Amino acid sequence: MHGLEVLKRLRSRGSTLQVLILTAADSVDQRVKGLDYGADDYMAKPFALEELEARVRALTRRTAGAASTLIKHGPLHYDQAGRVATMDGKMIELSAREISLLEILLARSGRLVSKEQLVERLCEWGEEVSNNAIEVYIHRLRKKLKSGLYALRQCAASVIALKNHLNSVFRVFQREQTSLFGEILDWMLTPLLIVWPLSLVLTWWVAQGIADKPFDRRLEDNLLVLSQLAVAQGNKAVFNLPTSASQILRADDDDLVYYQVLGLRGEYLSGDRDVPLPEDDRPSLSSIRIRDDVVRGLDVRVAWTYVALAGKDLPSNAKPLLIQVAETREKRSRLATEIVKGVLLPQFVLVPLVVFLVWLALARGIQPLSQLQERIRKRRADDLSPIDTMEVPLEVSPLVQSVNDLFARERSALVSQKRFLADAAHQLKTPLAGLRMQAELALRSGSSESDIKQSLQQISRSSMRATRTVNQLLALARAENEGRSLPMQSINLASIATEVVRDALPRAMERGIDLGYEGPDASTAAAQLQGSAALLPELVRNLVDNALNYVPSTPEHKGIVTVRVLAFEHSEYLEVQVEDNGPGIPKAERELVLQPFYRSLGQSADGSGLGLAIVQEITKRHQAELLIEETDPKAAMPGVRFIVRFERSSQVG
Repeated sequence: MHGLEVLKRLRSRGSTLQVLILTAADSVDQRVKGLDYGADDYMAKPFALEELEARVRALTRRTAGAASTLIKHGPLHYDQAGRVATMDGKMIELSAREISLLEILLARSGRLVSKEQLVERLCEWGEEVSNNAIEVYIHRLRKKLKSGLYALRQCAASVIALKNHLNSVFRVFQREQTSLFGEILDWMLTPLLIVWPLSLVLTWWVAQGIADKPFDRRLEDNLLVLSQLAVAQGNKAVFNLPTSASQILRADDDDLVYYQVLGLRGEYLSGDRDVPLPEDDRPSLSSIRIRDDVVRGLDVRVAWTYVALAGKDLPSNAKPLLIQVAETREKRSRLATEIVKGVLLPQFVLVPLVVFLVWLALARGIQPLSQLQERIRKRRADDLSPIDTMEVPLEVSPLVQSVNDLFARERSALVSQKRFLADAAHQLKTPLAGLRMQAELALRSGSSESDIKQSLQQISRSSMRATRTVNQLLALARAENEGRSLPMQSINLASIATEVVRDALPRAMERGIDLGYEGPDASTAAAQLQGSAALLPELVRNLVDNALNYVPSTPEHKGIVTVRVLAFEHSEYLEVQVEDNGPGIPKAERELVLQPFYRSLGQSADGSGLGLAIVQEITKRHQAELLIEETDPKAAMPGVRFIVRFERSSQVG
């Protein structure tokens, strides 16, 4: 990174550090550019040492007269000029990254700083800084400044936007842990609290209807009485309301009662002129209708009807009389209020009681979870036995079953680890004993040069055997433990087979064995399958090594090993075969040879007995099928053919 770029970033960060540029670039443009970037002075080479000393003294005097560069936050003091932090007067050892981080937080106290901004500010030297690295630096800074809790809390406001930090010093928000009890209680009570206000409105509406019914009936009775007082006299209608009837009509102490009678031509006959006409003015004889309306600014309930008068002198175009009776709503509102009170007041007692009972029911309902927690907590660390699913509620049973599955996998892993350690100890004991014996023979006094050389050769062979045994043990452990979780990817089986054959050719030539490959090219799409890129080459390699170990090759009987891949474009299966013309495997032993460390009697071939066990385990992990058959049953040496058959759609187990 160019020095001017460093200076520019330094100034953009707010640093007031004095900078004197010493450079061979002496053009005017370069001097101006350096000073504009923030340099306090500029000297071009060559220069006199005395002048340099004088300029440094001038910068020092300028710094002494400048404003203080000390930032204080409680017991934490930070000197920007010297980039030194102290806590209660004691200097704190901080790395360059930690000092830069502390500088940013102190300079931007009270303002939000995102993680991306911190990454950008800390990348001063062109290096990449990941989000995880930022968290590491903050963690280290917190540990070194843990005695300055008060000071760091003031700085914490600038990093609220940083996520996933688990230290309280910087007040970083954490994801709150949810409560199953609270979730269920919320989902049960929230609908209740929503429905309750709706029930209040519905109750008030129903109470209004109930309160209207008795008063509407009385209003209709009054209307019928008034309609009987209208008579025809000659060619006009007459309405006579006795004084006693008028007093009875208006005797209500709570509500005001209005009435109105309109004549044959719609003219006013009697009553109150302020009663409004009905919107529906179509006459409907002998039927009483009721509506809500307003009279003199008061809400009223109005009953009205049309009455047809009988008289021979009445004009032919005479209309029916309109008679209306209106009453204010005071008594109705009071009755509706009493009804609402009678319904709602018990609810104010019942709703809290219901909430309390729901809370008790939930507390009782989750007790089995607490009991399950207690049973698990009392278990020994090595107790991986399954939890009894009959002792837990049905809703929790799937969770307990998942935990039992986890325990089963852990038990399997522990068994595999113990078996691995036992197998490693058993298999390494012999080569290590051989190494020790040969070393003692070589160190024995009086040993000739040929004896020492022979001992060293034996030591070399024993070490190679031990190395191969360890590698095979590790491969078997990987196949057993990792197979369940290994990711699948597209693998070309032909490419794997040709690569294994190519690697094994030197050994085959050394033993005089004809090793060859039959099958499609490595680029053939038909040889693709989904599998483990780590385990499938190990499978083919162990089959080839097994054949090379056990197939004899003499001038009279040439040893032949063939690796074959059968891949057909429209077939559901894909096969890899390894066949030889060796002594073969008897049918009675074909299951036994797949067990770890099993070796047939009378075999002198060097090996640990793990190769075919590894093949068997990898085959299981790929949900494939392993077959063992004779190559030529009629021959003196029938040979053996190992067939691993894969389904193209199978998943890695």
